[in-house]
Amino acid sequence: HCYAAALYFTYYNFCRPHTTLTKERGGYKTTPAMAAGLADSVHDIRWLSDLVTESMPKSGKRGPYKKRKTAA
Repeated sequence: HCYAAALYFTYYNFCRPHTTLTKERGGYKTTPAMAAGLADSVHDIRWLSDLVTESMPKSGKRGPYKKRKTAA
């Protein structure tokens, strides 16, 4: 649930232009992150998916499995 909320808030603040902010900035599309000075442009979903992909741990070779001792 926390990850879903984080994705939503990131999309809301960095990807989705808001009409109330657009009117204040002279007609060009503006996000809350742009209004706060955190971003220079409107980001797209690909940017957001790349952030998620970069933060995932790299998969590597797994070690050997331990065999169970069977009861005799």
